[in-house]
Amino acid sequence: MTSVLLVFVDGVGIGSRGAHNPFEGAPLDVLGPWTHDETGRMRGAVYGAIDATLGHPGLPQSATGQAIIFTGDDAIALQNGHFSGHPTPCLRKLIAERSMLMRARQGGKRAAFLNAYNVERVHHIERVLLGLEKPSRRHPPSASSLAALAGGGALSTFEDVHKGRAATFDLTGETLRALGVDAPNVTLKEAARNVAAGARDVDVSLFEIFTTDMAGHSQDMTWARAEVTKLDRFLRELFLAV
Repeated sequence: MTSVLLVFVDGVGIGSRGAHNPFEGAPLDVLGPWTHDETGRMRGAVYGAIDATLGHPGLPQSATGQAIIFTGDDAIALQNGHFSGHPTPCLRKLIAERSMLMRARQGGKRAAFLNAYNVERVHHIERVLLGLEKPSRRHPPSASSLAALAGGGALSTFEDVHKGRAATFDLTGETLRALGVDAPNVTLKEAARNVAAGARDVDVSLFEIFTTDMAGHSQDMTWARAEVTKLDRFLRELFLAV
């Protein structure tokens, strides 16, 4: 059986060379071609650039961009332009009706979202979708979690990390623990092996990393380069594990 795993890395694109680019000077292996060319090949992987605007004027933004990735539909046209932040009501409706994970299940495939949450967060997101709670202002449901739950899907919990079949968005749990969340403490290699194992259990799976986006918005080059380096190490371990 062939399994398909989509690793979505938020906030990362192919930029110009120079000191402003955190990929420049970082010790990279898997992502090496990104530092010098838009296309390349390394370890059997093919790299290529795509136009995230879909022909619409303006800069690509998070809400519409993620809705496109998770549904395959032109969310920019639906939203009448690029839209940042979390999904709007019309984008939430699009994701609910066209989530790639839901469509895989409808086609008889097994599908999973491999990001792990604490149980309280899972319950909050589920109750928001049922209309029983208002979305948290600080942490409303993400496009990926909406895509995961569309059509009766489920969210992974920290227990799935302990069972070796999911990982947290920050991979090691370090960011979550710094925020006071009792997240599992795992290594990058363990996180990669967990994601690989979770992907092998199903036909189609999704895993999202967005500490890269957080670092980019901070404009902190030291943090950004550290996240790029961590991402590269994670992907190297993931490729070895799948």
